Amino acid sequence: MKTILIELFPTSSHHFMVFKMAKLLKENGYRVIFGSIPKMEGIIQEHGFEYYFVPFWIVVPYQQVKKTGRSLSREERFEEVNKSLELFNRQLAIIKPDFAFLDRHSVASKAIFYRRLGLPVGFLTPMPDPEKAVNTPPFSSAFVPSTRFYSKPYTAFLWWLSHFGRYSLFLKNRLVYWGKDDLTVYRKLAKGFGFDPKEVKIPKDASGIHFQTKPRLLLSATDLDFPQEPRNGVFPVGPLIDSPKDENDLAGTRYVAMKRIILKQKTSVIYCSLGMLVNFCTRQKIRLYRKIKQVALLNPKDYYILCTGDDLDNSNLLPLPQNMFVFNKLPQKDLLKYCTVMINHGGLNSITECVLNEVPVIAYPPSRKADHSSNSARVVYHQLGLRGRIWKDSPKAISKKIDNIKSNYDYYIRHIRLMKQKFEKKNNSTEVVGIVESIINMENKKA
Repeated sequence: MKTILIELFPTSSHHFMVFKMAKLLKENGYRVIFGSIPKMEGIIQEHGFEYYFVPFWIVVPYQQVKKTGRSLSREERFEEVNKSLELFNRQLAIIKPDFAFLDRHSVASKAIFYRRLGLPVGFLTPMPDPEKAVNTPPFSSAFVPSTRFYSKPYTAFLWWLSHFGRYSLFLKNRLVYWGKDDLTVYRKLAKGFGFDPKEVKIPKDASGIHFQTKPRLLLSATDLDFPQEPRNGVFPVGPLIDSPKDENDLAGTRYVAMKRIILKQKTSVIYCSLGMLVNFCTRQKIRLYRKIKQVALLNPKDYYILCTGDDLDNSNLLPLPQNMFVFNKLPQKDLLKYCTVMINHGGLNSITECVLNEVPVIAYPPSRKADHSSNSARVVYHQLGLRGRIWKDSPKAISKKIDNIKSNYDYYIRHIRLMKQKFEKKNNSTEVVGIVESIINMENKKA
């Protein structure tokens, strides 16, 4: 039995996009292990997979080191790296994987440490492919491409701007942290391991340092992306959605009672959730939730449901309008069956679930540091809903967007249903197993 180790960015959203692929591989005779940090252990085991600790950082970004108030010499910097590397090597000696899949967005730089051990590596991309493509903006851009004459040159300019920004940042770090910056450390390690240091590259997108990023699987909803030409070594297999076993455990008596009320009244249900943005964009979340409260007061005939997450104190929203309900957690997939519109942050999991439940989206990206802005651009491009500006839109502006969707509901539902057919075709396919097997065979021949 071959053992596959999967290491992802330690958030539930990235893991949720991979669990179905892992389940299919497990059903076909593979032993699938997730390597991560302790906070992910519960989620991984709840989905029926083995968890092993694998240190997320081997080379801690030097800017993170400085935030702790420490200043390391070059010798101390490499001493810390070697300690982390020893721990990493010990853990892999326990796991004994035959192949590793790494999150291309945040773990790709660790490929150098896996390959040093002679372990074949592939990559997983739980977002639209961030590599440069014609008329496809960088993954952090909100620009919606089109067939108009200015679209391609403007997209090329956005890529130049993105690469210039990334290159300038790395150049600044090299000058400020001379000999201790991340790029220098990785290139010295690559040379010491017998690799070509030039293979350690500065990415043009907003992800970390790369050391070879093919072959890779695209686990996001690839039909949601902008039109692109196929690429060698890149395999679009998503979306693959694995439902939690006991989602209704999140419900509780308040949720059941609320569901009875909204079903009885037969009116519009507006659901708002900004995903699992714990300790990230908290001010934006609070600001939007307060605006939604005002929207509920402007539209007393509709019901408004907020899911705020565990990191916010819901008492700050009191007193609530009679047509508004607030929860820390909800069974989202169940709730979407009864919703008219969902207001979300542009997260791919939420957009995918909305499409599968035929619910139009209003996306409010909280930051341009992640993929939420580009995901919202894809919502607009495919006419699955609208988007807004989390800082600028007033309660009246949000209310108008909701009214716009309700007034053109058949139009949006028609486009959503076309996308849903494409999603279901991918989600019902088992092609990913054959693709993974071909990747493993191909990489084993290279090793």
